[in-house]
Amino acid sequence: MVVSRNKKVWFCWATIVTLSEELTAARKDTEVSCKHNTFIPSLRVEYKNDATNIRGLNYTGEKKPFSGLSQFPETSGRMIPRKRKSMKNQAPSDEIEWLEDNSGGKFQCFNPLKMSVQIPIRQFLAFIVTTLLLIGIGMKLKMADLVPVLNGALLKTTSPQHGNTSGKNTSSITVTKCKPHKPDKSGQEQILKFYGRPGQLKEPKCDDTHHPEICSYQLIKLMEHHVSCDVKVCGSSEIQMASVNPEMGKAVDDWETLPKEKVTYKVKEAVKTNLERGFHFLFLRCGGIFQALSFPPIFQKNENDEDRGAINVNIIMLDSISRPHFYRTLPKATEALKKISEDSAIKAMFLDFELVQSIGQQTFENLRPFFCGVLKVLYGAFKKWGYQTFFQEDLCWYDIWGSVLTDIERRAMPKTNSEYRTRWKEFQEKREQKMVDLLGITHFSCTVLNRIGRTNHYDSPQKICLNGQFYSWYFFDYIRKVYTALENNRKAKPLVSYMHFNTGHEMTGKRMINMDASMAKFFIDMALFPNTLTVIFSDHGHKMTPFSYTEEGRRELFDPVFFMIVPDGVKEKLGPERMGSLVTNQKRIFMLYDVHKALMSLHDSQKKDSKDYSVSGIFSEIPANRTCADLYMLPLTRCKCEGFDEAIPVKDNADDTKWLAEFAVGYINDAIQKQHMDGSGDSKYGYGNCQRLVGKSFEKVVKRFRGEYILTTMDIHVFPPAGFTEDEVYRVSVKQYAKPKQGVSFLSSIRQTMYNKFASCADKSVNIKLCACAIEQNTDDTKKDLLFDNGVPRKMFGSDTIVKDLDSNCLLFLRRNFGTFSFGLEIANVCTSRTYKFELTGSMDQRIFSRTLPIKRELLPRSFYFLTSVYKYLSKVNEPLGLKASVKVKKDGSNTFNNLGIVSVS
Repeated sequence: MVVSRNKKVWFCWATIVTLSEELTAARKDTEVSCKHNTFIPSLRVEYKNDATNIRGLNYTGEKKPFSGLSQFPETSGRMIPRKRKSMKNQAPSDEIEWLEDNSGGKFQCFNPLKMSVQIPIRQFLAFIVTTLLLIGIGMKLKMADLVPVLNGALLKTTSPQHGNTSGKNTSSITVTKCKPHKPDKSGQEQILKFYGRPGQLKEPKCDDTHHPEICSYQLIKLMEHHVSCDVKVCGSSEIQMASVNPEMGKAVDDWETLPKEKVTYKVKEAVKTNLERGFHFLFLRCGGIFQALSFPPIFQKNENDEDRGAINVNIIMLDSISRPHFYRTLPKATEALKKISEDSAIKAMFLDFELVQSIGQQTFENLRPFFCGVLKVLYGAFKKWGYQTFFQEDLCWYDIWGSVLTDIERRAMPKTNSEYRTRWKEFQEKREQKMVDLLGITHFSCTVLNRIGRTNHYDSPQKICLNGQFYSWYFFDYIRKVYTALENNRKAKPLVSYMHFNTGHEMTGKRMINMDASMAKFFIDMALFPNTLTVIFSDHGHKMTPFSYTEEGRRELFDPVFFMIVPDGVKEKLGPERMGSLVTNQKRIFMLYDVHKALMSLHDSQKKDSKDYSVSGIFSEIPANRTCADLYMLPLTRCKCEGFDEAIPVKDNADDTKWLAEFAVGYINDAIQKQHMDGSGDSKYGYGNCQRLVGKSFEKVVKRFRGEYILTTMDIHVFPPAGFTEDEVYRVSVKQYAKPKQGVSFLSSIRQTMYNKFASCADKSVNIKLCACAIEQNTDDTKKDLLFDNGVPRKMFGSDTIVKDLDSNCLLFLRRNFGTFSFGLEIANVCTSRTYKFELTGSMDQRIFSRTLPIKRELLPRSFYFLTSVYKYLSKVNEPLGLKASVKVKKDGSNTFNNLGIVSVS
């Protein structure tokens, strides 16, 4: 079964385009046999296979990758179990069904059955005693041998109603296999170096003054708005008001001056108009005072009185903060969560899930499992259940980097009113497709950020304030207003809301403390809403801070926050079994896809009572023996389980690893060239502004064994473009066979250095995460030291480039030797008037080629191609490879290729 390079592999939350040239899944059929013991109802599942170390083959009931040895999505298909009816004293079992995957091949899927046999305790004890008496050995058994058996039985049959709901996991039935990582002495020193001891960060204050409100808003009773204004706040200054233009959605720039005697009337009318248009805020200013006035939305009416008691779901996403960093930098929020647990006056409980695993280090990689690919999957289900949906984020919708609601699509900012109108219409269409009813004060972001000359707050500034309050305070305050109004409106539909905070998306790791005080108050306030479940989670830890480059920082990158605030009303609605599972799962490893399944089962009549975690996610008990081997994780991801990622450290810039570094750089270079040549620009040849990368060094190399494969990750440093002095760094992951077999697969690449500085010079058709370009064209002497005049790199990873001319100083065969064990090969057409057809052949005996021979390429003018890198795994092998190049040329003005013959290139 083979998945080609551009083959799309579908699974529930994403579309993966495999990066490797070719992935081959050579697995033999896996057989499952279930043996049933009718004497004591039980089930034993045996797995028989001829492959090595197969693991992670879980049935989920929905599309999911069939991942095994390498945990890389090699194929997928729908696994459909068919239960047969349970007979007397017989356990249910699943039939096995042949399924087709997307590449046309077939594989055998199975459901690892999870049995939870419930036997009444009295019957069980009676059975044990009777059996012992009958066989006459009762007196021979030591009591000490029977005690753990009885204790185990008692624990397993304890009624869920009497289970622990204190927020602490007291389960002692099984030992959790995944143990959370604890920093060693070196890790603790790294943390202290960058952040000091917990609580040492000073609480910041806004630089601007907090003025009394010019106008305030209250919802007295259903749909009756009370607005009161105090013109004295403005003194002699004129008062102006502005609202977002409903046809363009951009930052406000049209201000209306209000007669002071009519301020209250004018503002009240503006509130009404904005609500009708779907906006829930407006702006007021006078003199040096600039304020925002927000008001709750018009809720949809609930036609079904039975749904009024449904659970509201309030989701808070904190971008780029790890669980350890939350506790060390947010003392007030931490104390608030502790208070919820300990204060009997607060009728709610706090749950802290210690082992939630990030599956990647990018926001969308982790959000896709939560939403199951797109927002409308989750929101669509809730709307069918009679909910209204709310989505809010703190970015401007037309930011160059996009936002969650625009699918992080990178586009130039609109410049004219006509462009704003067109883009605004597109945005509204996307919103409808995502099934979002309410946007809260999302569009308030454009005006607030515009005041500091920005459309996002990635990286800087360290503080954003409005009227003496931190930017994030306004979002917390608005969510509080929404749920207060909802609680008081008995006719409103229940609500599912999502808030995306980007405060942590910066390079110091310290800006999150701006949220501490307002977050602490928010947590306490949300605990007081009896029917609202509040979920707080992060996508991943910091990835751009100095600390993130340390060993401990890399671990924290995949250690996200996941908390729940569960008021008593929600606890009652969930019931003892689901609550018991949540308590237990605080010590079990899971990912956001398990949370998605829980939410999708909330009101699903066929799923909500399921005790199978593959159906109802964290609302069912996650197995204690679950580890990262059972999760889908991207290649560069570090497992949270202590000791799972047993790694083999490799020396920086080691000669016997350079062939892999050369392969990775060559792969990225070919991707840059292909994207440029496939673009719509005038030049279709070679490279544009985004330059061909030249490897300088590599470090932080780690090899990990994954079944029959070895995964190697490393940080590759490449030379910066003209005008820059710091290296560009790419963290790459490649996969090779553990045994000497041909082929290396490129798994993934993550840009470690900031790439937004190249936004002004990057080619539009090239992914900016790959691009490094010179902002200003100049004659940089360092470039001459780096490249020959024809663009060929003089060195790569410190090794000289050996150039062999194959035709008229146009077609050049490039080789770099790395010690005596490995080398890399490239081919370049440096001329502008010729096209070549090239084929490389030869022996691959007792050497590993990253790309196997023969290799064929057609080289358009000014194009470069990485061919292969070669590793000699036996030091005594000196047999010649006999590499030969077959060359044909077509000159401008001709339609035919002329054969130039075969040339030795060994």
